[in-house]
Amino acid sequence: MHICFITNEYPKEGFPHGGIGSFVKTIATELVKNNIQVSVVGINYTATDEREVIDGVTIYRLKKSKITGLAWYFNSKGINKKIIEIHTKHPISIIESPELGFAFINKIRDIKYIIRLHGGHHFFAEAENRKINKWKGFQEKRSFKKADSLVAVSMYVAKITAGYFKKYIDDITVIYNPVDTQKFVQVDYSKAKANSILFVGSVCEKKGVRQLVQAFSIVKLKILKDCWKRLVLF
Repeated sequence: MHICFITNEYPKEGFPHGGIGSFVKTIATELVKNNIQVSVVGINYTATDEREVIDGVTIYRLKKSKITGLAWYFNSKGINKKIIEIHTKHPISIIESPELGFAFINKIRDIKYIIRLHGGHHFFAEAENRKINKWKGFQEKRSFKKADSLVAVSMYVAKITAGYFKKYIDDITVIYNPVDTQKFVQVDYSKAKANSILFVGSVCEKKGVRQLVQAFSIVKLKILKDCWKRLVLF
């Protein structure tokens, strides 16, 4: 079996990447260990074409278009061309992409196209209580029409997304993201810092930072009440 992931976020030293990039790297490496061929195709951070093999995963980073207003067209054209090239040499069984990844991707017979719902534009528009961007909304709808199957990283993402795409969705399978147990281990509670809150992620509305800050006063009040009770009991 040969699985191809479409993403621009596959980790590259010296450049930032998002959660989707981390997810693809984690699952791609494990798939290779289980004798599954894995390719990753995406747009490079720089204006050059690159190919490298990391832990058995073949990554194709394509030259980024600089043509204002039409970069999406030429970037998609490059991805389509590369997929055909790979498929000709090493037939692809499955191609996976996030929500709007298939918008301008041409389908090839005998390849199954899977969208993994990480939380796309429609999902986050609702989460942030804002309007749908017409261009991004169009791309997601176009992409969903091409999907053979859908996988969601949580039941919540599946439920919210299905509300917008009932027309294109028959069924969504929920498969939670994997965890690399070589990097993440059972927490050592003895190292916990008392009365501290840790946030990890982008500082933006959709990550819940505002709600976390708003909760500070509630948490502080609870701690003060508990301390007062202990003093009274003492």
